[in-house]
Amino acid sequence: MVPSRWSLRLRAIAAPREASEQAEARINARLVKRVENPRFGNGVAVAVLDAASGRVIFSRKASQPMLPASNMKIITAVTTVAAVGPDHVFRTAVFPGAAPGEIVLQGGGGPLLTSADLRSLASDVAASLDPAVPITVSTDLNLFAAPSRPRVAS
Repeated sequence: MVPSRWSLRLRAIAAPREASEQAEARINARLVKRVENPRFGNGVAVAVLDAASGRVIFSRKASQPMLPASNMKIITAVTTVAAVGPDHVFRTAVFPGAAPGEIVLQGGGGPLLTSADLRSLASDVAASLDPAVPITVSTDLNLFAAPSRPRVAS
């Protein structure tokens, strides 16, 4: 009786590990397929870690220095939400300029704002103005301070 009880316990302990190894093998196979996609070329580096243990689950060229991928947007987005809150609305403002017929656009940092959006906004505002006056569109880049670099003592 004791051996069968022990064997049941061993199976119960071993089953989740086998399932975990099978899941990792499936994940690895999928990642290999994606990383080795010829459309991406040879410059793909990947590291996938288990969040709980920190153990490397999948790795390709992970120690080679590379330019950051577009997934850096995730870090930027999380940092922005932490700084301004999830309900913050980025606004693009339109002001009359100093000269007659001048429209000034001031972007508010909206991550989805495109050049086409700005053209459309300027066109909409221009349509509401006197058609006899030529329209000039300017941009105001003063909402955000220019990036600064620490001075190095000489």
